[in-house]
Amino acid sequence: MAFEYLSNMPLEEALRGYLQRLEDCGRAPVVELVTVGQALGRVTAEPLYAALSAPHYHACAMDGIALAASKTFGATATTPVVVSPDDYVVVDTGDPLPEGCDAVVMIEDVVYAAEGDERRLGSCPVTLYASIAPWGNVRQIGEDICAGEMLLTSNTVVGPAAMGAMLAAGVQEVPVIARPKVGIIPTGDEVVAPSANPRPGDVMEFNSTIFSGMVRQWGAQPVVYPIVKDEPDLVCTALQRAVDECDIVLLNAGSSAGRDDYSAQAVGKVGEVFCHGIAIKPGKPAILGNAGPVAIVGVPGYPVSGIIVVESIVKPIIEQLMGCAMQQGETLEATLARPCTSSLKYEEFVRVRLGMVQGRAVATPLSRGAGVVTSFVKADGILNVPQNSEGYEAGQSVRVNLLRPRAEIENSLVVIGSHDP
Repeated sequence: MAFEYLSNMPLEEALRGYLQRLEDCGRAPVVELVTVGQALGRVTAEPLYAALSAPHYHACAMDGIALAASKTFGATATTPVVVSPDDYVVVDTGDPLPEGCDAVVMIEDVVYAAEGDERRLGSCPVTLYASIAPWGNVRQIGEDICAGEMLLTSNTVVGPAAMGAMLAAGVQEVPVIARPKVGIIPTGDEVVAPSANPRPGDVMEFNSTIFSGMVRQWGAQPVVYPIVKDEPDLVCTALQRAVDECDIVLLNAGSSAGRDDYSAQAVGKVGEVFCHGIAIKPGKPAILGNAGPVAIVGVPGYPVSGIIVVESIVKPIIEQLMGCAMQQGETLEATLARPCTSSLKYEEFVRVRLGMVQGRAVATPLSRGAGVVTSFVKADGILNVPQNSEGYEAGQSVRVNLLRPRAEIENSLVVIGSHDP
């Protein structure tokens, strides 16, 4: 009997149902405490409140002299006021406001009665040609932060400024969402570790490096396991170990219809298969399953297929575990340089090169081979062709999801000609 996929489920439907299934199985973010110094890029697990006011004392905001503002009242350019040394205190920025003072006059506004008095500041009278209001040039308690004030809401990514605010407010530790552990299991008899001298028939394993980089960018912690041979018992044992140790497991290769493709069987033995086969191209043979709250994703072995599946499926799972949506990439309206046909059966992800021609963006589709990983290196963006669409005509306007900054694309030179080296 010919192999049959369990489904050809549309991507949006598959993802929505899969995330709900994981949630129903008790999937929830894990909270851990980290120091403020370790909190950069982490996601807060709960609202964060100030333990102290900032500043926590009345602070001088300028270098100069602190005094009672009333001593300066009436001072103008024509009727200056002379202040005796008993009525002022020399201060620097950040000093506590001296007792009995409620204002600071900047040192630039202090005029000395005689030449050389600047060296005797604090023990000689000074002349002021302008008055100052009470609390002028003084940072009052709580001017920046008040004790008990909410600094950050839950599900907020901690940035450098937030770290400074927390320390200023007396916060030393931050409850954050623990980084999800993503186990990556490469499989295949022909798969070997990368080498400078591979033998004929050796397929170098680099998918785990690609996937590790992707999930690390999204705030997760990759765990790469040793390469597993195409033997059902070995695959099941490796999968069970990863399920016991990780929050998400990527079982790479073995998801298709070959004689040594055991991934779906292993997922069903260790847990349950939610769906096998998603209506996307590349990436059709993907497997979505779970063992309790642990997500198991069978990722196709071809690198481009794997990248699409990890981006489309694994990223939303990480977002669910992290409790926040990640920043979406830029898009650009472009004109197709040549036709881009597609099957009605799948949602297709087409890699394109982009360039500016006479002030408008032009998109040129690249090779669609699922094993051509360099197409992602060369691509400037991804064109999504919806399911049940035959594609786009040359000259048609399309929306492209960018893989590089828009400014970089707009400054690129477009050269058309032979592919000869």
